[in-house]
Amino acid sequence: MQAHHNYNKRPSPAGYAVMLSVISLGILILGVMSMTYHRAVVDHEVAADTHLRMDYSQKEDAFLRALVQIVPEKAYLAMHEGSSDGDAFSEIKWPTIFQEALDAANAEISDDALMQAIDTTSTRANVGDVELVGEMMKSLVGYNPESNTGGISFEITGVSTPSMWSYRSGSQLSLDHEKLAPIISHEKGYVDENGNFSNYAVLPYPNIHFGYCEPGEDFVAKHNWWTFSVDFADQGEGTHVGSAVKHYMISLYEVPSQLPISADAFMSMGKHADESDWNANIIIDGGVYGRKVEQTNINSSVTRLATREGAELLSMSNIGNIGAESMTREDYENQHANIYHSDENFFPISRSSDSGRVSFIPINTGIDFFRYYGGDEHDESTTFSSTTWTEYSRGARQCELQVDILDVFPNMGSLEVDGIRVKAMKPDGTEWERYYLGAGHSLIGTGSEYQDWDAQDFENAFPFRPEEVAANGQGAITLDLSLLKVFLTANGMNVEDNNTIHVTHRLPSEAEEAANTFHNLEEYYEQPPADDDVALKITGASDLATDFSAGLSVVTDLRTFFDDDFNETTKSSGAYPAVSIFTPEPRFGSERVDLGIDMSGRLNVLANDYTESVKPLDLKSASGTSYSDAIEAELKPVETVDDLPPVHFVNWLIVVEEL
Repeated sequence: MQAHHNYNKRPSPAGYAVMLSVISLGILILGVMSMTYHRAVVDHEVAADTHLRMDYSQKEDAFLRALVQIVPEKAYLAMHEGSSDGDAFSEIKWPTIFQEALDAANAEISDDALMQAIDTTSTRANVGDVELVGEMMKSLVGYNPESNTGGISFEITGVSTPSMWSYRSGSQLSLDHEKLAPIISHEKGYVDENGNFSNYAVLPYPNIHFGYCEPGEDFVAKHNWWTFSVDFADQGEGTHVGSAVKHYMISLYEVPSQLPISADAFMSMGKHADESDWNANIIIDGGVYGRKVEQTNINSSVTRLATREGAELLSMSNIGNIGAESMTREDYENQHANIYHSDENFFPISRSSDSGRVSFIPINTGIDFFRYYGGDEHDESTTFSSTTWTEYSRGARQCELQVDILDVFPNMGSLEVDGIRVKAMKPDGTEWERYYLGAGHSLIGTGSEYQDWDAQDFENAFPFRPEEVAANGQGAITLDLSLLKVFLTANGMNVEDNNTIHVTHRLPSEAEEAANTFHNLEEYYEQPPADDDVALKITGASDLATDFSAGLSVVTDLRTFFDDDFNETTKSSGAYPAVSIFTPEPRFGSERVDLGIDMSGRLNVLANDYTESVKPLDLKSASGTSYSDAIEAELKPVETVDDLPPVHFVNWLIVVEEL
């Protein structure tokens, strides 16, 4: 019997085992694909949210940077005539400021015409490329354009804010005005423990990269500030971006010039006008500011160097404590990081643009700072601020005692001053006025205000007299400060009300010229001053502590000769009176013999030529010879409010920061 085996016969239905394996493997692969797809979707959403957050962050930064530029512009406009009403007022209000900042932030979005030209209807990308409008403005806490409120406040629950300023007695300003538009005014300041009002106080320097001072260091300033709250992500809540209210403070510091050397110009630091180097007798204690700085030697060291447009340096080894191992900003700040304190130690060389939300603006009107007449006039009754821009920006307009040269005639190749007008402030706040004219003038005797100048007691009681500078034969008017108190007292006035003096010229009016009342020509007062122009000579100024303990300022557009020692006597406290002299050209001495200069204090250069370099220690003798090795200077910063003279140069420091 043969047996046949069928090896192809299967004990169970065919294909079921293979099918189960395929299905299982397929389900596994499908699950992996599903998980991968889900992860990709999640990653896409996270990426989209991240990019949207970045977009809002960039627009937030653009908005805040725009405020840094717009707020000082509106504060400036608020000091102009007509700004208290109508369209001019609408232009400076906080709602307008915020709207303009939003417009600036939206300037980076895609242009509508461009989007139509490239046909984006079928393309969807950059979903964050949207305008901050509508809801964003509504998210400004307190914003209500109908009631002219722009969301500005001075108190935020649970948030610390700086100390508040005060208003000068009798001022009509209030915080309600501040909520309408930014205000800069001489009527804002601080009251000390004795009830005395001051425009400034000693405050901590903000924690910013611009090194006018060190972060946290005391400096003299007025802090104008306004806070607002906003939710930049309000339009993105539906895309998981979320919403968080942020509080911000806009600060505008009024900073009186207080560094050893300041120049809103292209400053050459290290050489005299004769190209000789500064020597060891030039000591600078503190920092230096220049719009742009050129270092021409490394003999003098400074603590800091602050600029707006950068510096050209031979070496950084004499600036701050920069060492060979920290010659770059990154290396320096890494090595000097202060993680345990809020005030950081920044690189000693800085530009205002180093901090994105910071702007530094010197209020520099150039030669107009010395001038009382000419230029824009602003009626303070129609300005939103109580201080007009002319009064704020011109040192001449801040002076109470005014000496106008009215009558000048040529004499033996020189010019002789033959008539002046003196205006001063009486104790009751009214104006006192007298004309002192040459003998035989037609106005003498026609009224009590017209006096014979030649009949005055120049030796003992009258501080103004015509004179000639011996060194170069230049015609001048002499101001004898040792006789000023005697003169004021004799006329019922005091020095405290008249310690700011302006000496200038006034041209005849059409009527005066037609009647030949006065003779005066603009060519007698050129800029820069020449040897055949009228000059000012200051004498009797060795002891200013006795009569001018509260300070003294002289502003003039004339070349100024310092006849003798100046401010050499200290007060009982041991400090010197705070004194400032603003002139387009100082000359030291008035005789033919050139003497050396030994000075202490600060130097401010008001030139606003940003192309030609200026040398701050270009000091000249009476004859016009440039001093170099004959100069000994110890230049120091302002440390207290009492160190500030009555008239001074001012800068604006604008900072926007999150609270």
